[in-house]
Amino acid sequence: MSLQQSDNCGSCDLDAGTNDNLCELVANGRLVAYGLSGSRSTIPRLINAEVWRYPIKIDWGSSSIKDGKGGRSYTGVRIFPVLFAPLRAEAVSASSLSEVFNKHVLSDPEVAALADVAIKTAPEFERIFRQGHCYIEGVSQWPVCFERGVVGVLHPEPEKRSRFNSRRTPDSIEVVVAVQALATRYTALIEALRSGEVEARGIPRILGLPHEIPRAIWSHNDFSMNSAGDLFGPNPEPKPFCWYIEHWVAVMLHLPLFHVKPLKRDEVLPDAASQQAVLSGSKLTAGQTSIRSAIESLWPDGIPKGLAVQTRDQKIIQWQKDNDLAVASSKSIYRYLKGAGP
Repeated sequence: MSLQQSDNCGSCDLDAGTNDNLCELVANGRLVAYGLSGSRSTIPRLINAEVWRYPIKIDWGSSSIKDGKGGRSYTGVRIFPVLFAPLRAEAVSASSLSEVFNKHVLSDPEVAALADVAIKTAPEFERIFRQGHCYIEGVSQWPVCFERGVVGVLHPEPEKRSRFNSRRTPDSIEVVVAVQALATRYTALIEALRSGEVEARGIPRILGLPHEIPRAIWSHNDFSMNSAGDLFGPNPEPKPFCWYIEHWVAVMLHLPLFHVKPLKRDEVLPDAASQQAVLSGSKLTAGQTSIRSAIESLWPDGIPKGLAVQTRDQKIIQWQKDNDLAVASSKSIYRYLKGAGP
């Protein structure tokens, strides 16, 4: 979502009320923000969480913010739930499955807010939203094959519910909306594991070294997980009352071994024009690309003859800093101008 709000188009300091809460959520990593840094920037970039720890000014109408500490401005700011962010894999890597599930599924800001309302109308759903169980009764594990449905609510409108649940009292619309928000976050987490964006490693039940969990497990009908981050499946040696056991415990998430990063670590490519801007420099290093961009922006007709080398390098480096691009050394600038670049 952008920072635009139809009911508030003025400038205000983000230091109180809901504004303060927004800053805290982004600073603590429960939401992430992207925006354009500098007047010449064309590619949205990840805004460092540290920016949100200090008083900042926001213009809701233009979706822009200004860093109160460093004075840097960001325009076109967009806020994402972590599991919907462009670089969600990097955001959740090196975290346990339990931490990601509890922080970014159960405690996602939108889910938490909707859950507060839902629990007031149906206290039994505290077992789901607060305790992390999948159902209000019965087993607590969440099936990784989410297509079969999770939580299980009965819509208050008859045409939107199954006829097989007609004997049960319908849930309130507040519960339905909260469960839908929860389910979309859970779906996003499992899809990231299925696609290989992020991989999982756990300790097998038969004690041994941690090893990779096959991607196919995350779409297997017989497997599920709990809020503690353990993975359950059928018992290979079934016994009475022991048909379902832990297969992996203490599951951790990490980037794939051969993870291909974007050309710029924190970029978002929202349209074809932005993609072309990146692809045009795909054969250059990040430093060479930023040198070229600085020169084209500072001197569209070419570097002025007679400009002192020290002054030239200072202007290029300052432009790179202002636009959050790779900062080159004077030696790198010299090499680029002597033929390292096109």
